[in-house]
Amino acid sequence: MENLVAQAKYDQSAFSELYRMYVKNVYSFFYSYLRDKQDAEDLTSQTWEVVLRKISDLRSDEIKVFKVWLFRIAKNNLNKFFFKKKITSFINIDDQKDLLPSKEPSPYEVAYQKETSDEILKYIHMLPDKQRSVILLRYSGGLKNYEIAEVLKMSEINVASNISRGLSTLKNHLTSLKCID
Repeated sequence: MENLVAQAKYDQSAFSELYRMYVKNVYSFFYSYLRDKQDAEDLTSQTWEVVLRKISDLRSDEIKVFKVWLFRIAKNNLNKFFFKKKITSFINIDDQKDLLPSKEPSPYEVAYQKETSDEILKYIHMLPDKQRSVILLRYSGGLKNYEIAEVLKMSEINVASNISRGLSTLKNHLTSLKCID
């Protein structure tokens, strides 16, 4: 991985490979926060534009943690987006677009899945900011705890604690709604 990142500083095909490896994770991170396909696509594109501009400036210690560097840029872009839009509500349940499994589910399964997904997202976005951020970076962005700690500039213990508290809160809410057993 380090070699690929180092090559991407001057080799377009290596950069393209990095893009292919991480674009879905970055998009998923934005989409989980915004629940808007167009905004998620725009922020994903903006993030990769920044990466393309700044990859040549990567220090050797940053090459080793490219994913952390990438998601720090993504989180900064998200913060700028919220600041510009002055968004106070991070989710619009009506615009929910579920990614369905490859097999064709029944209409009942689709409705149940959407309802459950809506409830989960509703409660994720009701969590305190730190808990929401670590959960979305972990499960939508695919980052490990130590990577989340680097992105959010907090300790790994704090990350684990916030994930645990957030998941516990979600489980309590969803159990009371009978979304999960």
